[in-house]
Amino acid sequence: ASSPSLKQESAYYKLESQWYKGYVTGDRKTLEDCIRNCESFAWDNEPDLSAYHAYVLQGMAMGKLGKVDDARSRFETVTSINTQEEHESLHPALFALQAKAYFGQIRSLVENDRSAEVVPIYGALTENIRGWASDFYGQGASYWFGRGSEESKDWGRALAAYSELAEIGGYWGIKAKARQEKLLGMGLAKDLSPKDLFQMAEGYFGQSKHEDAIEKFQR
Repeated sequence: ASSPSLKQESAYYKLESQWYKGYVTGDRKTLEDCIRNCESFAWDNEPDLSAYHAYVLQGMAMGKLGKVDDARSRFETVTSINTQEEHESLHPALFALQAKAYFGQIRSLVENDRSAEVVPIYGALTENIRGWASDFYGQGASYWFGRGSEESKDWGRALAAYSELAEIGGYWGIKAKARQEKLLGMGLAKDLSPKDLFQMAEGYFGQSKHEDAIEKFQR
């Protein structure tokens, strides 16, 4: 017989599989099944951190279905956990979990045309999550913050976010660089503030794009 921990792990990865299938295909029934199964899993496994991972998946599935306010409540169940009350040994895992929740919430808002709401959420991520910039989902949250800034036509904020990610590299850095180059190609950098230009110049400098960095520093 399978051990309880293996059974729990298998049940969780089944949820992740449902979520990814629903996200990629957009199949409503798959997403609704995921939401229902996440609820059962969370109830069965609280207060284990796996239950809160299920809440994040549930929130992302709700967001994909356009249930943004329901999704927000799930994400906030995770982001409201007080790390000061948790044992220090749990902090890295908890910070990673909360970064994933912030990522899910920001993406959900942007994909549902509610980009104006992402600024305070992104601010909470950068203020509360230690090491967020080196976390995969923390970087993903920054990318979707950039996308939300684009939707809000705040080109400087978007380009600054993309520039920082492009300097880091990796999966989100590649995606951010593509968005950055698209915006620059559209001539959207001409009205940037001095602060935005400085942040972009730093990003170019970090990528060894010295001519581009010099041009931005001069501006």
